[in-house]
Amino acid sequence: MALEGSSFISDVRNIIHIKAINGSTSQEIVYNKTTASTDIVTGTSLTANSLILGNGSSDIKVDNVTATHEGGMVLGSASLDSNNFLKVSGGNSGASGVAGLTTVAIEDDTAAGITILTPNTQLGSIAFGDPENGAIGRIRYNHSNDSMTLRTNGVDALIIDSNRNTSLSSNELQRVAAYALTEAGTAKTLTDADCGAVINFTSNSAITVTINTGLASNFQATLIQLGTGTISFAGTATRNGATTSGGQYTKLDIYPANTADTYTII
Repeated sequence: MALEGSSFISDVRNIIHIKAINGSTSQEIVYNKTTASTDIVTGTSLTANSLILGNGSSDIKVDNVTATHEGGMVLGSASLDSNNFLKVSGGNSGASGVAGLTTVAIEDDTAAGITILTPNTQLGSIAFGDPENGAIGRIRYNHSNDSMTLRTNGVDALIIDSNRNTSLSSNELQRVAAYALTEAGTAKTLTDADCGAVINFTSNSAITVTINTGLASNFQATLIQLGTGTISFAGTATRNGATTSGGQYTKLDIYPANTADTYTII
């Protein structure tokens, strides 16, 4: 398809249209493959970089369409950068796409977005596919019950209902349950691998838990004293709140404070 100067359309009625644009007018060659006849039609009110879509009797004209020698296309007035094949532009953002992430780019000089519109009983989806599974990953909104689902590896892993309650797949629930750890020793230094864990201490001797600086900013954990050994704390991080556990079968929750390397223990 050549869009700068002409456009070519073949429709389902075995009719081929070739439109050559010259200034503000165009001439269209219409070839009917069924009747083997050719007509030349002169049109008006066309501009350069127009795309003509239609069947010869009810055409749609779209202005500001540019095809590039790299094989890409721009809808709008912006230019195509090397990382795009299709760009829809309402204005120049001044930004360039990142290779591998902007095969299709949506751009504006103000806010920009993509909207998926369906009837209120239907689904709106974005799918991620590969040769083995055309929807191995998916984001889906169900308008019939106003829920959103996140799919990974072909399984719906997370569902958010209309009241913003969340539910996990059975696989994800098993992972949560498996993250209850048992610590039989009397000394434990927390690391990022312990983030989100419930750690059960079974020793009947005194236990020291070390919290050092440098943990992830969102680090949190729950410590449970299952044995008779009392849990106390050490380490270079700043700690506020409880200093020891309250006895057998009590728990301590460690939460990050607003200041880096500072934790509240309850």
